Amino acid sequence: MNRNISLITVLVLFLISSVYSTAQNVNTFLKLDNDTIIIGDQISAKFNLKLNNADEIIFPPISDTLVRGIEILNIGEIEHTTNDDGMVYYTRDLLLTSFDTGTYVIPPKQMRWVVQSDTFELFTDTVFLRVNPYINIDTVPRDTVFTKHTGSIVFGRNNFTAEIEQSIPDSVKQSLSEEKLKYLYDSIFQTHAQRFFSEVFNSTGLKDAEDISLIIGSPLKQLFIVDKTGIYEQMRVPGATDTIFVNEYDTVQKNQPLYVAFVIKDIEDTLYNTPLTFQELWQRFLIFLKKNWWWLLLIIAAITGGLIYLFRKKGINPLKIRIKPEEPPHHIALRELERIRIEKIWRQGKVKAYYTEITDVLRQYIERRYGIWAMEMTSDELLQSMDSSHKLLTNENHKLKQILQLSDLVKFAKFEPQNHEHDLILKLAKEFVENTLIEEEAPTKAKPVEAEIELSEETKIEENKE
Repeated sequence: MNRNISLITVLVLFLISSVYSTAQNVNTFLKLDNDTIIIGDQISAKFNLKLNNADEIIFPPISDTLVRGIEILNIGEIEHTTNDDGMVYYTRDLLLTSFDTGTYVIPPKQMRWVVQSDTFELFTDTVFLRVNPYINIDTVPRDTVFTKHTGSIVFGRNNFTAEIEQSIPDSVKQSLSEEKLKYLYDSIFQTHAQRFFSEVFNSTGLKDAEDISLIIGSPLKQLFIVDKTGIYEQMRVPGATDTIFVNEYDTVQKNQPLYVAFVIKDIEDTLYNTPLTFQELWQRFLIFLKKNWWWLLLIIAAITGGLIYLFRKKGINPLKIRIKPEEPPHHIALRELERIRIEKIWRQGKVKAYYTEITDVLRQYIERRYGIWAMEMTSDELLQSMDSSHKLLTNENHKLKQILQLSDLVKFAKFEPQNHEHDLILKLAKEFVENTLIEEEAPTKAKPVEAEIELSEETKIEENKE
C-alpha cells in the first residue's frame, strides 16, 4: 500500500510539473454581449478557448436550445486565429433569444482538447442571462459598489475544480481505481491549496488557515477584502455588468469603487405596491389550491359531515343529489372558436386579444381533454408535457406548436401577422380540436340525462325492516 501511495505521489508531482506550467496559458469562457435583454430580443454569445497547441478541439454539443428557455437561432463555424505569442484562439459564435421572462442560469460548459492521444478538459464559468419585460434598459439606474475597509482583493477558488480536472488526462483516469483516483484528486488539491496559501500570505499577509479555506471553497465570483488580521468583507459580484475596477491582490482603500451593477428590482418586489386585479387574485388562489388541496379537502369533508349530522338530527334530509351530464370539451372549444370566427375582433385592431382568445380556448380544451394544468404552463412546458405524456400525432403536435409560437410572437414580441395568418391560426386550432376529440357514443346507446336522487327517512326505515 505504501508503495502504491508513493507511486501516486510521484505521478501527482509529475502531472503538476508538466501540466501546471501550461495551464496558466489555457483559458476558456462563454461570453454574452449583454447579460440582460428584453423579451424577444436577440443576443450574441461566444465560446472561446485559448491554448498553445492541440491536435483536436471539441466544443460543447449544440442543439436548438442552450438551456431551457433560451433558444439558439444560429450556430457559427469554429474559427481560430494565432497571435504573435504563439497562442491559438478557437471561437464559435451563437445567436440567442428568449420569449419568457426570468433569470436563466447557463451552467458550466465542457471544453475539451486532445494532445498526443491525451484528452484535457476545462469548464466555462456559470453565466446568467436575465430576460426582462418591455422596459428601456437605458433608463435603469446603475449602482457603484464601494469598499468599506482598506485591504487586498482575493477571489474565491471553487475548490480548484477546473484546475484539478485539467491536470488529470483521461488515460490516467481510466487506468486508476476509484480509491486511487480519489487519492490523486486529494493530492492535487493539497498541492494547489499549499500554493494558494503561499500566494495569499505573500500578497496580503493573511495566514489564518480557516479564512483561507473559506476563500478556497467559495465560488469564483466571490470577492473578499482581507489583510493580515482576517477577512473584512465578502460579496458576490453580480452578473449585471462586467465593469470591475479591481484585480486580484490589488490593494484598495476605504470608499474605493469595486464594480458597477444594474439596480433592477424584481417584479415580485413591486407586486404588492400595485392594485391587485381579479386575474392576479384568481391565479394566486389556483396556486394556493394546487399546493394545499389535500387539507382543504379534509376541511370540506369535515364540514360536510357535520352539516349532515345536524340536518339528520333535526329531521332534515340533505341527501339530495342532482346528476347533470358534463358537456364534452370539444363541444365547448368548437363553439368558442366559431364565436371568435364570427366576431373577427382583429378587424377592430385587437390582434393581440384575438390570438389570446384562441390560445385560451385551446389551453382550456387541453385541460379538460387531457387533465393537465395547461393554463398555468408556458408554451414550451405545454408542448413538452403533451409530447411526453400524450403522444400526439406529428401533424397535431406541429399544429399546436405553430399556434403557440405565432401567438407568443404576437403577444410578447409585437409581431404583426398578415391577414391570411389570422384565418390560418383559427383553422389550425379547429383542426387540432377535431383531430384530438374523444369520439362520442353511438345514438343507439343510452345518453346521460339530468337526474335527481333523494333518499328519505321513510325509505331508509323500510330498507332496515327488510
